[in-house]
Amino acid sequence: MFKAVFGRHQNVLLKMIRDVFEVEETEPFTIAGLESTPNTKSGKTYRGDITVRLSDKSYVLIEMNYRKDKNAIDRNMIHLTRVHNQILKKSVKDEELKDYRIRGLNLNNFNNETGEAIENYALCNIKTNKVVSLIFSFCNISLIKCRQLVYDINISNLPNAVRWGAILLEEDID
Repeated sequence: MFKAVFGRHQNVLLKMIRDVFEVEETEPFTIAGLESTPNTKSGKTYRGDITVRLSDKSYVLIEMNYRKDKNAIDRNMIHLTRVHNQILKKSVKDEELKDYRIRGLNLNNFNNETGEAIENYALCNIKTNKVVSLIFSFCNISLIKCRQLVYDINISNLPNAVRWGAILLEEDID
């Protein structure tokens, strides 16, 4: 259902991405594919549900997770690196590397590890806890927690990402 709805209503998907990642890319977003090319590692196939091209240097890979998988971040990291290697050109200068961003968006049908509605991951220094690179980043959205928040508190105080998480669990179009 997820791929079918967003395949037909790409404008809604693109609005969700803008809201969740707070991106203001100047180029129009495009759906690069409803499934990324699969890759097999240790007998398991890794693939993304939807790939969105924000620009020549920026992509969002969306994964809808039905059940909790302890290897989800590792699996996503493999997938993000594979896509990153496909778009990175040999002539890229060091100062341009930061412009090549690959974001992962996990829409989880379960609660996140922290119990928070939204979890954000990036490469960080373990000692200082400071982010050292945003070339690869993940956003985990717990759809269940988002829905609880929307119905338990004043929704006008919630971030758009939480509202989107709740919307994705609704049973009717209204």
